[in-house]
Amino acid sequence: NSLWLGWVPLAYGMIGIALGIFEGTFLSVITPLGPLTKSWAIMGFPASFFIVNVFLGSLKAAFDVPIALSFWYVTLAVAIGIPAFMHIAPHDTKHDGKSYKQAGLCGSIADW
Repeated sequence: NSLWLGWVPLAYGMIGIALGIFEGTFLSVITPLGPLTKSWAIMGFPASFFIVNVFLGSLKAAFDVPIALSFWYVTLAVAIGIPAFMHIAPHDTKHDGKSYKQAGLCGSIADW
């Protein structure tokens, strides 16, 4: 256990770098899905970060809730989110003349 306070800005700085890299890449990948999808992603990612790190972390501090509860919450949210996404996501990839299919690795390298 370290009592050095410098871990706090270091940890949050590294999280900020990771989120900045991930979110920019994520938004560029979902751009073909339209502006509404992008706006939900822009709002959803910070909201989920807040829920997991601030809200559930506060429960740990205030009520001594086991940290494993946070992991179970995320597991449950993903288990609910995957079928919801599969139901809502476009299935017909050619209904508007655009293709939403993920490009394969070999095709991407060939295009590059």
